[in-house]
Amino acid sequence: DFTSSNGLTAASLYFVFAVGIGPDGTATTAPVVKQVTTAAPPENTFSVVQGLIGHSDASYSVVPAHSESYVAVFERSRYLKDNSGNYLSDNDIINAVIESKGSTISSDVYSGNTTIYECPLVPDEDYCLLVFGYFAGEVTTGLTKEEFHTSAASPDQQQSFSIMSSSIATDSFEVSYSPYYENRPFMANYMPMSDFISLGGNLNDKESINAAVRKYNDNVIDELYDSWSLKEYADRKEFLHRRLNTAYVSYKIEGLNPGTEYLCYAVGITADGTCTTDAAVLKVTTKSVYDTPQISEVLPSYSGTWLTLWFYINPDAPAKLYGCSSSINSRDLYDKSDEEIKDHFLNGYNWETGSQSPKMLWPASEYFQSSVGNVSPGDVVYSAGVLVGDNKDSYTVFRHIYEVK
Repeated sequence: DFTSSNGLTAASLYFVFAVGIGPDGTATTAPVVKQVTTAAPPENTFSVVQGLIGHSDASYSVVPAHSESYVAVFERSRYLKDNSGNYLSDNDIINAVIESKGSTISSDVYSGNTTIYECPLVPDEDYCLLVFGYFAGEVTTGLTKEEFHTSAASPDQQQSFSIMSSSIATDSFEVSYSPYYENRPFMANYMPMSDFISLGGNLNDKESINAAVRKYNDNVIDELYDSWSLKEYADRKEFLHRRLNTAYVSYKIEGLNPGTEYLCYAVGITADGTCTTDAAVLKVTTKSVYDTPQISEVLPSYSGTWLTLWFYINPDAPAKLYGCSSSINSRDLYDKSDEEIKDHFLNGYNWETGSQSPKMLWPASEYFQSSVGNVSPGDVVYSAGVLVGDNKDSYTVFRHIYEVK
């Protein structure tokens, strides 16, 4: 008779036996036992083909001889050598890779033909592509090592950035940074506008923007590197290699001061600290904290000889009531004190019923208007009024001057 068995483990010892069995299930012969060792598969080997190599990225194609899982990583050569500059043994390199990757090594495990790409790398640096078989936590092959050298950093005239802010509050805002080209490393951050100015920055001058942003950014990198938990084992380039962005990034910035200007910036930078682009900037002002209602904007409009001034109330400092009066070439009300202007409009107002005679206070919405007629070029319109919040003690007196053109 003939029998076969599938699904056995390679390079393993098995026992094959035969014994006669009678109709009643009892053995009728002595057992015959043979030892069989399954064949070991040929060790996997890897062919590697160089793709692109730039100053901050590299790619290689890995072609295994057999479709078995393997690890493929890029590593700086300096970490693979002893103090004399000689490479460590293959086993030591493999063990070092496994130890440094820890539980994250699964992200570097591949099967079949694969293109390995990484960005950012350190410019003008010796690197190795390391490949070895790996299955179920065990190393299954020796090490394939391919050396290469990244080019020196160079200016990037094509890259640009789009910076957008949203959800601006009194102590926070959200910001997003979008590079025109991905896989070109950059740093995205923000600074108080006061720091930008103290560094000589001027938003109307590109050179001063670049100088201020680069100086501030260098200081930030130094501070972050000094507090990095791996500083004892890795240099500043390694920190930047892990810190730089290569694609769209967004986050919420919190713990800010109300009514304060901040400057968000993005600048191309490589892992050796070389800036490769002009800085892109966006000024963002956090909302102010108001205890009383506020006017945010006044816009004029004309209809013949009639001038209407549209007063817009700050949505972050709303009003319940308003009173306003405008006069042509007369400063009588405009020049009164805040207390006198307030009393002028609040006089006789019944806070329980909302009645007043003559009517001087009106329900407020997002805006209100004040109009004057028979205006001529050169006339000056003086406006004065009051915004009232939740109670009579929450008020703001305002004044406005408009010259007719």
